[in-house]
Amino acid sequence: MITQTVSRRYAKSLMAVAVERGASLEEILADLDNAAVFLAEQPRILEMFKNPKLLMSERLGALERFLAASHLQPLNQNFLRLLLRKQRMDILGGIVEEFRALADAQAGIIRAEVSSAAPLTDAVVELVRSRLATRFGKQVILSLAVEPELIGGLVIRVGSLAFDGSIRSQLKAMQSQLLEGVPLS
Repeated sequence: MITQTVSRRYAKSLMAVAVERGASLEEILADLDNAAVFLAEQPRILEMFKNPKLLMSERLGALERFLAASHLQPLNQNFLRLLLRKQRMDILGGIVEEFRALADAQAGIIRAEVSSAAPLTDAVVELVRSRLATRFGKQVILSLAVEPELIGGLVIRVGSLAFDGSIRSQLKAMQSQLLEGVPLS
């Protein structure tokens, strides 16, 4: 919870500076996401950035070598330097997610996860997208997943909302209703 709050604060600050400078939010996000993925895949480098036994000048030197090889935008380079100085490199992934949410909100976009038992046809995907766009009044970006254990139907998640129209959940509901009506001995 605290990490999410801190991540949100850094993301809001970065957003404010990016908007003030007229930077492309998509490019800022892509750069930061690439850096976060790289650091997640290279835990030794992240550990070095967090190591209190190393002098800050040594950690900054290592970051400068990383930045020279990464070709990040100057705003993102400065942001990563700030994170290193504030000893917050470990929350970069959370900051990226918070920044993505802020950029989506500013652009009028929502993201929805759609799970189905089998791959959906293009027509069904567009139907789901248009219904969600109508319901929320925003542009919808769908992320599709196939989960055979659903048996049939769809499960749609938008933020903290979930719409479960799967056969699996319907069968569980029927099972509960049947068990409630049967006296246990």
